Amino acid sequence: PTFTLAPKSGDPLPQRNPGQTLYQPGRIIGEGNLGTAVLLRRPSGEAAVWKTYNMFGTGNAPVEQDPAVMMQLWRAARAYSELNHPNIARLYEVSPTGDVVMEHVEGKTLRDRMKEPNKISVPEIFTYSISLLDALDHAHARGITHNDVKPRNVMLPEYKMTRRTTVKLID
Repeated sequence: PTFTLAPKSGDPLPQRNPGQTLYQPGRIIGEGNLGTAVLLRRPSGEAAVWKTYNMFGTGNAPVEQDPAVMMQLWRAARAYSELNHPNIARLYEVSPTGDVVMEHVEGKTLRDRMKEPNKISVPEIFTYSISLLDALDHAHARGITHNDVKPRNVMLPEYKMTRRTTVKLID
């Protein structure tokens, strides 16, 4: 993963319009209170996700105008960029505004799977749990706590799964 504290002259970083940098923008794949997720194509042809955040700092100023909040975002992104685990979505880049470009995981969320009419089997539950706990153990061993573990942030990839890649933790 790449991590850039500040843009260097000539470095292509994702800004508010990634289509003007290294990435070809695609469709919006998710929207929520905190931001938007846009499907991108990396120069390698690999799919990625550009996540913008509609966050506010103190006094409802945009987050990029609040140095304390920006520093907190940068610290979190720096820590996340150090993670390298098959059950954690990779972080590719962080923009100066705190937006991120990360691995796109094709599949459905655990939340979506839980809504399906056929129940999740006990063996599936164990397999998902072991993979998720393996990812969290990896992060915790590096002093990182994921503060938003929930079924919506656990992806079930569509590609052939192995014991270590049955889930991907995102966000």
